[in-house]
Amino acid sequence: MKWWAKERELNNIDVAVLGGGTAGSLAAAMLGRMEISTILVDIHQVYPGEFRCEKLDDDQVDLLKKTGLADAVLAAATPMTEIWVARHGYVIGKKHGKHGEPCEYGVAYQDLVNVIRRQIPDSVQFICAKVTKITTSSDRQEITLSNGDTWSTRLIVVATGLNNVVRGAITRSEISKCHSISVGFDLTSKAGFKFQALTYFAEKPGPMGYVSMFPIGSRMRANVFVYHGDIRHPWCQEVRTSPLSALYAAMPRLKRLLGDAVVSSDIQIRPVDLYAAQNHEQQPGLVLAGDSFATSDPAAGTGLNKVLTDVDRLCHHIPTWLATPGMGVEKIQTYYSDPVKVACDEWSLAEASYNRSLASDTTLLWRIRRMGRIGLDMMGISIPQLRLAASGVRWGAG
Repeated sequence: MKWWAKERELNNIDVAVLGGGTAGSLAAAMLGRMEISTILVDIHQVYPGEFRCEKLDDDQVDLLKKTGLADAVLAAATPMTEIWVARHGYVIGKKHGKHGEPCEYGVAYQDLVNVIRRQIPDSVQFICAKVTKITTSSDRQEITLSNGDTWSTRLIVVATGLNNVVRGAITRSEISKCHSISVGFDLTSKAGFKFQALTYFAEKPGPMGYVSMFPIGSRMRANVFVYHGDIRHPWCQEVRTSPLSALYAAMPRLKRLLGDAVVSSDIQIRPVDLYAAQNHEQQPGLVLAGDSFATSDPAAGTGLNKVLTDVDRLCHHIPTWLATPGMGVEKIQTYYSDPVKVACDEWSLAEASYNRSLASDTTLLWRIRRMGRIGLDMMGISIPQLRLAASGVRWGAG
């Protein structure tokens, strides 16, 4: 056998996962544990710092446990056993975990990804490179990398997030431009913080959503969610240089709970556009997962639910696809139409719209809903989890 023919044979694999963030790394870990021949391609050998998901709630932890990776992830995260819920400068409720367990965990996004990567079996080859070309068909797919390698694979999983490596028929449909803006920074206090974690809601209807403060290791992290609709808004400019001044101007009574707190890190700002893939169902041999399929609103806190659901359902279908020849659109469609995935996508989009209206809509209906939320907060009932239960979403089933 000629050397290049041998090399070509060695480069035949079942699944190529493109993108090594949460979705891609999790898919590679699960497929590797299922002994499916897989490669993972990403431009970063070690995933760098990035301002994205920084908290896990108990529903996300339950879903993470289904992957078999929860123990490793939670060992690297900071547990929270009590979260204060406050409005107008006063604590109106406290959230606790189920059965004495933590209710949430704080974790830097890069730590989350790198911990998941360390759980990937050695049988999965990691390739630090950029994808330069993709060719798909109803039988085998081919990817060309920046290092000159060409791989033949039965299935391509695209989990590159906002980096669109797929060209051609697949496009994006914009749902809501700059739907929300997230701001992140660390806080310190000489007197110490009275709370372990705090969720503080806007003091009046408008573009301010809420502030979430929680520990990541020894740091107190603050995430602020606003709906200004334009990253060039004057408030967004002010928060870059004087974050607490900007925050207190919008939420003056928050200072009662923060005392002598000062900002102790750089300011990170991330605008989020909501969009969804189009024409993806016409593409054989290739599936989209996570943000590559559709983005979510960080203010609604549904992003990790979507990622975990996509990967869970995808890894449920892939063994069946590989059991028979071909990789046509009829196989791919079973993932996109999976009722669990569809329900999660619909719930996530609905939460994005609901949370924005809950913060800013001044009509009578939304005033009533805000009053109802205050009542539930006082009883320690989580609205997102209540709406999640009402949505009928059941992950990991089927």
